Amino acid sequence: MNKRNLGKFLALTLVLSGCASFEEIKNQADAGNAEMQYETAIRYRKGDGTAADKDAAYTYLKKAADQAYIPAVVAYAEEAVGRKDISEPELFLKRYQSIFRATPTSFGAISASVVGKAKYPQLCIAYASAMRDADKGSELAEFRKQALQYFDATQCGVSGRRMRDYAKQLKSIQSQKEIAELEQQRLAEEKRLAEEKKWQEEEKARKIAEEKKRLADPKFRFPYEKSVANHIRLYKEYLSGTSFEYFIADLLLNQKTLDSLLVMTAPAGDLSEDHKIVKLLVTPAENKNITFIFLMESDDANLSGRDQRVWEEKMCAEIKEMKKTSYKGALVECDIKLPGDIVKPEEVIAKYQKEFKNLSVSRDEEKYRNLIPGMLGGANILHTVRMKSPQVSITIEYRQLLDSFELQKLNPQLFEVSISITDKVMEKHMEALAVAKSRKKQAEAEAERAKAAKSSLDF
Repeated sequence: MNKRNLGKFLALTLVLSGCASFEEIKNQADAGNAEMQYETAIRYRKGDGTAADKDAAYTYLKKAADQAYIPAVVAYAEEAVGRKDISEPELFLKRYQSIFRATPTSFGAISASVVGKAKYPQLCIAYASAMRDADKGSELAEFRKQALQYFDATQCGVSGRRMRDYAKQLKSIQSQKEIAELEQQRLAEEKRLAEEKKWQEEEKARKIAEEKKRLADPKFRFPYEKSVANHIRLYKEYLSGTSFEYFIADLLLNQKTLDSLLVMTAPAGDLSEDHKIVKLLVTPAENKNITFIFLMESDDANLSGRDQRVWEEKMCAEIKEMKKTSYKGALVECDIKLPGDIVKPEEVIAKYQKEFKNLSVSRDEEKYRNLIPGMLGGANILHTVRMKSPQVSITIEYRQLLDSFELQKLNPQLFEVSISITDKVMEKHMEALAVAKSRKKQAEAEAERAKAAKSSLDF
């Protein structure tokens, strides 16, 4: 044991034995002995061996607390809060938080450490409240930040729920200056959000105006107009020859969505047996009784097997995202279903005869015993009416019940009037365009193959 520690031990022994006078204890305290500083503070507080002096007691408590003497730290924190001494918030935390780092060496120190840690949140809250009342402003904000570092349930020995309540309570303690600053920040943020919203609305309006201008361009809506002179009305404002790009852009502009989308390939009519074309069957969500059929320019329709399925799935997924699409094609056909209990087939026939001149009309009938297998009754006739001209082809199908069984009320969809209207001129043009692209791609592939073969045979 070195001389310094021996001195401290002897001084403490004298204190505990009651043989040391106040002056002897104070001399040890003034020499820097933390235990004696704490003891001096206690004697000044009680007036034991000297006149009572609370200010002197507080001074010696601070000296002992500066050396992380745990009993003195706890006593100092309580005294500082009691006095509302908020002159040294940084030192208050430095002294008090030392108990979380110090190692108690006696039973009394252990007991004081447990009590001090448990009281830490409450004393910090009381200290912050005094700072708020004095309108400390920025100092209070820094105090909260530093104090919260030890708002830990495990270190303080309190429940997690109580510690969360303490933390919430401390955070809520704000000076008038802080409240004013937060209000200014809130108003500034509101202003920023309002300006951002205004800008977004203006930007949206600008983009809508640009999109409307683009949609109003006949070249964008009818890119094949030079090759096809006339456009027929397939359904309301939808005309044959309408580009697929225009169709998607129009849906986006009017905030409409797709209900279903089907990608399929089909032989290219009588133009070529070796080439296929891509058909897109599109049903809007707003009207599921209408299907728009586009013929596409794509030259990937002649893939086979898995490659074709992967390509079809990729194309379908991209279009369903309802973004501006680069796929090019034209509207050539429209399938329409009308309620049979409202619309009469002859009214549909008369409508088209009025719209299109010189239509040839043919009718077919096919009788069915039962509409649905396994059900009694429902004998019916399927009527098919075909109307044709050099440009348009229209097929109308509807069913006619022959008995009294009210199957139509059971499933009215089976008795809808189905219409398929096709622009034959546009259909042939798109088929020819797709076949020409496919042949060009095949020719380029063959040229590449021949070039590679020539290089391989050069030996």
